[in-house]
Amino acid sequence: MISSQEKLPVIVMRSNDLSFLGIIRSLGREKIPFRSIVFTWKNANTWFSEKSKYFKKDYNIPNPHENKESALIEMVKIGQLLLEEFKQPLLIIPSSDTNLMFLINNENTLNKFFVLNGCKKFKTYRADIADKFYCSSLVTKKYPELCPKTFKCESNIEIDLLIKKTLYPLIVKPSVKDYAQSFYAKHNGMKALTVTNESELKKILSDGLDAGSKLIVQEKIAFDRPEDEIPFYAYVDKNSKIIMAATGIKRLIQPHPYGTANVLELSWHQELLELAQKIVEAISWRGLIMIEFIKEKNTNQWKMIEINTRPWLFCDFYSRCNFNFIKLLYLDWTNNLADYESVKLPSDGLMKNPPVHFGLLAIYNNMTTKEKKHIFNDLNSIMKYIESFGGTFSLTYYDLDDVQPGVENLKALLKRIDSHTSIDALINTLNDKLTKL
Repeated sequence: MISSQEKLPVIVMRSNDLSFLGIIRSLGREKIPFRSIVFTWKNANTWFSEKSKYFKKDYNIPNPHENKESALIEMVKIGQLLLEEFKQPLLIIPSSDTNLMFLINNENTLNKFFVLNGCKKFKTYRADIADKFYCSSLVTKKYPELCPKTFKCESNIEIDLLIKKTLYPLIVKPSVKDYAQSFYAKHNGMKALTVTNESELKKILSDGLDAGSKLIVQEKIAFDRPEDEIPFYAYVDKNSKIIMAATGIKRLIQPHPYGTANVLELSWHQELLELAQKIVEAISWRGLIMIEFIKEKNTNQWKMIEINTRPWLFCDFYSRCNFNFIKLLYLDWTNNLADYESVKLPSDGLMKNPPVHFGLLAIYNNMTTKEKKHIFNDLNSIMKYIESFGGTFSLTYYDLDDVQPGVENLKALLKRIDSHTSIDALINTLNDKLTKL
């Protein structure tokens, strides 16, 4: 528990509802003070996080995608007020890549008021690591065996060069995100695309450049099993030493294969710890980080696919499993992080029956009509689907200590499936089976 004497608040930016909820729960459970900056847009999904007992709407700004100039003006006003009150810049935590890039793009204006995770001395915003090409280049320079071949594409001239020197199949994805997540929107929620021939590559790159995207082309690493595509979550101290880590297995990705993991199992892959340690040292990192690894099936060697530097979608799940990365970030920023002699890892006891995390509404929204009728037909079919994954389970939004976001999320699910199941029946069944992590 954080001492009540700690007065400096964290600033949390909301743009992704689930990630934002995970951040404020991670802070709220530890009684860490925070203030929120929110924005919304026309046709935005329901903000279930607003039902949390931890939610506060302290400041409001325009959506940076719709009006980046006004959003920046309002951010500066908020920063000036906070600087006057606390006499120093405050740690800010973005809940998605969209507001991470808003901060990075305006670093010269905002760094007087806000501090970002990543820099050894909490000074710069680490735009180099947010850029997937330059991040890969840093790691490749020191550990070429850890990275697939990766090329940048920022101009039409580079398209012709890439076509001449690449081998198929390839992966194409944004090197730097934009405020609208336009690559995902254009490609039906896909975070990357597989390319198998020259004409396909030329079209995708040309279309991306025309839309203003910076892209990377990456060697495709072949793998067969979900256990061979692993997100590695870590906290890294001021000496670039990993002091807490856990991994996950993506049991369901929607849309497949480059969408969001809507079913995630807590796991531990010991062999990745040494590799992750090399990577965080190569990029001189401090703070929370997620490293995406894939094991190449022909060589059994792990490769680093990419790095994410803001809290991930299911940070609340890990916090419930006693891996509160947000807490460590706060302790580190306020110079209260103890020196850890050993790394905190998932215990053998926890791994005997590992928790599995479900986003039921997200799963439903991404299923075919046939799948929906089969899996979401009634309460029994829903529970049968959950239990088919084994292990203990938990749900996005629905936390036994903060139930209302989950109640509203489940109500939305029942409304969509036009079920005769009542919310009370669903909640009662879930409460009997849910694990209190």
